[in-house]
This record gives sequence, structure tokens and C-alpha cells, in this order.
Amino acid sequence: MDMRYLQALIAHLKDYALLVFDADLRMVWANGPWLAELGYCSPEWVGRRLADLFTEKQRDLLQPLVHAALHGQSNKAEMSAFGRLCLVDTVPLPSEAADQAEGMLIFQDITRKRGQEMQNLHDVERFRRIAHLSHDAIYDIDLQTGAAWYSEGYYHLFGDIPRWNHLGQAAWLERVHPDDRDALERYIDEMIGSRAVGWLAEYRVMRRDGSTVSVIDQAEIIRDENHQASQMIGALTDVTDRKQAELLRLEEEKRRALTQFIETTTHMVRSQLSTINTSVYLLRHSTEEPRREQASERLFEQVQQLEMLMEKLYLTAQVDSPETYRWVRVEIERVLHVVVDSNAAELAARQISAEVQANADTPPVHGDYERLTEALRVLCNHALAQAAAESQLLLQTTTATEGVLVTLTAQMDPFLSTTSTPSGSNLPVLDLLIAEKIIQAHGGTLTINHLSQHRVQFSVLLVRYRETL
Repeated sequence: MDMRYLQALIAHLKDYALLVFDADLRMVWANGPWLAELGYCSPEWVGRRLADLFTEKQRDLLQPLVHAALHGQSNKAEMSAFGRLCLVDTVPLPSEAADQAEGMLIFQDITRKRGQEMQNLHDVERFRRIAHLSHDAIYDIDLQTGAAWYSEGYYHLFGDIPRWNHLGQAAWLERVHPDDRDALERYIDEMIGSRAVGWLAEYRVMRRDGSTVSVIDQAEIIRDENHQASQMIGALTDVTDRKQAELLRLEEEKRRALTQFIETTTHMVRSQLSTINTSVYLLRHSTEEPRREQASERLFEQVQQLEMLMEKLYLTAQVDSPETYRWVRVEIERVLHVVVDSNAAELAARQISAEVQANADTPPVHGDYERLTEALRVLCNHALAQAAAESQLLLQTTTATEGVLVTLTAQMDPFLSTTSTPSGSNLPVLDLLIAEKIIQAHGGTLTINHLSQHRVQFSVLLVRYRETL
């Protein structure tokens, strides 16, 4: 390469400042960035002593580097210069005559690099402190090398310090309950293999003493520019106590629901049996044909009511069995439109307008489509039974922290008591109990509120759908 080209290239290096000095420690040449830092042109500085360019402290740092360069050795050091941190390299430029030896100082600005390194150290230290203070079991797994780090929370969760800190994900899965392990491993592999940036799962782990702990595991997947998973950072939260409290609450709710169900069913059966006994008595003792015919019709009606009651009892047994549900992703807005359409005839007959209002960002819910539709249809019927003619029925969905909130609001007939319960063969109280059981089986809750003297609202909180175990 022509020396002119090489000199032009070196002169315009932007990332490095170069300075050449001779055996008398005088400046011989400097490139563009160096001159720009000093604010002088090259002729003004050629021949000046290095001592004139630097402070006393800087001279003390540079002296061994300059001495090494003049004796044919390379060396480097860090120093502050020009208001920034620089890495200084010295390069010997040997000559045949000892008194003509030269050297070069190469200044590289490393302020940003060191600042980033310090920030990373602060971030790591902050992460360690948070992990130390947290009761969660925090982990950091390198998916490329298998190296892993676990916080002290693992000691509290598993009952001992993991002996497999260096083994990574495979050994971590050893502590997962055998009944949950295969499903969890498939799920994690699926998330890592996709472009997912995180995942959430609930499963059980085994402690050292053999006891079982329920945890919620939330992880973030770090990917490179090619979307390949390189690192996984997550935290396991012990929810055992919460799960046990939830089970106790559900058991208490089931007990209360069963008591209410028995009381309601007993009352209905007694009422129908009373009517049947009266009809049988009239058939036996009445000689008037019209009365006998009327008693026969009432007897037939009550037998039909008993058949319907038996069907409801059978349905009640089914909705209490989780294995009979078909869990899918349910778009709740679609369900509400189906509910409105199923009541189109009654709405038109009573001139009641029904409006479905759903937020665009309302997430889907986790449920059995057919049974969830039936439960909301029952609530809609319950609301219509109390609604005034020529009024409005409003069905709304709202995204809540716990899931999706569905509300059905109706303007009540002022001649109905706010504490009255709809009656009649088309809306037995048992239907409402079954609807509540279906909602509870979905992990949801049902509340009935009278917002004012003439407005009633049914609120259903459902669990949102999510890709998890």
C-alpha cells in the first residue's frame, strides 16, 4: 500500500487518538482526533515536549509507558484525559540508531464502556440484593451452556441448598412432582421453541422432607437477534397456604350451596306432593265430572314438574363433576350475543331492548362453552323476569385484574319487590342454583346487587384464558 494512503487512513481514525514522539520526548506527529481534542494545528505542536501536553499526574502515569516504548516494549494503562477515561497503549517504533528511536501513544476513549460495565455491576448487585430479600425462589439459567444460579429462596422452598446449581434446567425439573413433570417440560420446551418472551405455570414441587409445595412459576425468556432463546430468568412463589385456604373456602361454599340446594329441593318436592295429594283426594271423593277433570289435569302437571325436577337433580350432579367439562377458549362477547338471541321472542313481546357492550381488549375466558352459555342464559332469564316492559337490558364485559367481569343490568318492574324471587315453571329457583354451580366450577363468582330501588345487576367474574398448564 502507498504510504500516502496509509498516512491518510491513520490521520482520519475517529475512534483513536495517536501521538508519535522521539527519543527526546518531543512530539513528532499526531492524527486528526488528537489535534481536535487539543484544538491546535499540527505545525504548532511538532517539536513540543510531552511535558507541555499533560498535567503532572498524567505525566507520572505516562512516564513508564513512554520509557517502555523507547526500549522496544509495549505497555498499557488507564488514565483520565480530556475529561474522559482513556485506555493508553504504547507502541515502540524502533530505529537502527538508538538515539533516533520513537514511540507511539494510542488513546482510546473507554468512558462509555466502563460506564456500561459499572452499570451492569450495579444492576447485578441490585438483583442479588433483591433476590436476597425476596422470599421467592429466583433462578437464572443459561440455556446455551446449562449454567444456573439460584437465590437463597430455594433453601426456604426446598428445605436445602440445591446440590445441582451448575446443572441447569434438567436437574431443576427433578424436584417437580412426578405427576406434573412431563406436562411442565413439554410446556417449557414449547415456549422456548416458539418466539414467546415468557411463560406462567402452576405446579407442585417436592421438598427434601418429602412434602409437596404448590408454586406459581413466572419466567422471562431472553432471546438474541435471531429470536433464539439464550437465557431464562424466573421466580417461583409458594402458594401452598393460599391454595389450602382456597380449598377450605370452596368446601365451605359447597357446604352452604348443598344446604341451600337441599332446602330448596325439599320445599319444591313438598309443594308438588301436596298438590298431587289434593288432586288424588278430589279424584277419589268428587262425583262432579268438571272437578274430577280439573284434578286430573293438575295431577298430570305436577307429575311433569317432578320429572323436570329429576332432570335438574341429575344436571346438578353433572355440573359438580369437573371431568364432565370440556375446557376451551371462550369468547365471552359471542356467548352474550347467543344469550340475547335465545331470548329474542320474549324481548320482542315485552318490547325490551337488549344491548351487548364489550371492550375491544376483553380477553377470552377459560371455560366450557355450552355450560357457560347456559349459566348466563339463566341469569338473563332471571333478569328478564324482573324487568319492566319497554325497558333496557344491558350486557357488558370489562377486563378486571382477576379476569373478566360480566354484568347484566335490568330496570325492574316497580310493582315487583326487590327481594322477590322469580317463580313459575319456566324459571325454577333450582336453575339459578345450577347456574351458580357452573360459574363456581369455572373458578368464578356470582353476585346479585340491587343498584337502586328499580335496578338489578348480576355480576359474574370469570377467569381469563391463558396458555398454561
